[in-house]
Parts: sequence; C-alpha cells; structure tokens
Amino acid sequence: MISKKVTERELASAYSRLFTGETGLTVLENLVSKYHRRSSFVRSDPHETSFKEGARSVILHIRAMVKKHGSHYDLENLIDE
Repeated sequence: MISKKVTERELASAYSRLFTGETGLTVLENLVSKYHRRSSFVRSDPHETSFKEGARSVILHIRAMVKKHGSHYDLENLIDE
C-alpha cells in the first residue's frame, strides 16, 4: 500500500496519464465493454442491479478523474452516462 499523501490534482493527473495513453485506452475500452452499460437495472433482481451499478460507477469515476485533469482526450464518446 502506498503511504504517500497525494492531492486531488495529483491523483487526477495520475488517472489521466494512466488511462489516456495507447495501452491505458485499450484497457479502458475493455473495462467499458465488460462493466459499463447505459442501464444497470435488472428486473426483479435488486442485488444484481446493485452489483452492476457498482461496476458502472467505477468506470464513471475514471472518466470524471480524467476530465478533472483537463485532459485533451475526449472519453465522452467511449464512456457515456
């Protein structure tokens, strides 16, 4: 575990460096295809809905952190809300 305290700005920069390079975009595309759907709702199964929403929220968090950094990469086309 990393014990160094990082600022929100440093963290956003780290997300941007990680997910906007060629390799990072490949990994992110894979994560989006597996875990991000427009709707996480599963009829008659609230537990599955919660699970899918949790996975979806991680993808949205990555997008928000890259956007917060002000990256010139447009992840909006890759990751929609």
